[in-house]
Amino acid sequence: MKKRILMAAIMALALAPAIYTLRAEANENGKKHEWKGKLGLTEDQVKKMDELKASQKAEMKPLREKADALIEKLKDQIKNKASDADIKGTLDEVTANHDAMKQIENKYEQSRSSILTPMQQAKMVVRRMKQHNKMEKKEKKEKADNEK
Repeated sequence: MKKRILMAAIMALALAPAIYTLRAEANENGKKHEWKGKLGLTEDQVKKMDELKASQKAEMKPLREKADALIEKLKDQIKNKASDADIKGTLDEVTANHDAMKQIENKYEQSRSSILTPMQQAKMVVRRMKQHNKMEKKEKKEKADNEK
């Protein structure tokens, strides 16, 4: 049970800041510029948002790769029953990597906000909250299904 809780916490820490980036990548696969219509973006705004997305993706790539490697390291530590000190050291690395990802996300969020009008920003916030709530419900359902 402790292993499951630890793994869930690690995954949440490691993956939370990448959610936007993953959604952006999914958006590129068939739903490119979906936001254009939903937010009423101009062609100039679309171009600027695309440039930001590409820059953010490039900047986040090494951190996502590091997060993946750290998760694998933790899995090995759990499997091999590593010492608490070793696990804590890896968890500290996960936290530091997560913090770096959040800083990058915040930087790009500010840049995105400077491109959008207040109305477009409000629409984006509402849409993201809907997506977040939808994802939360899905996770709760999966958790309930797994506990059966």
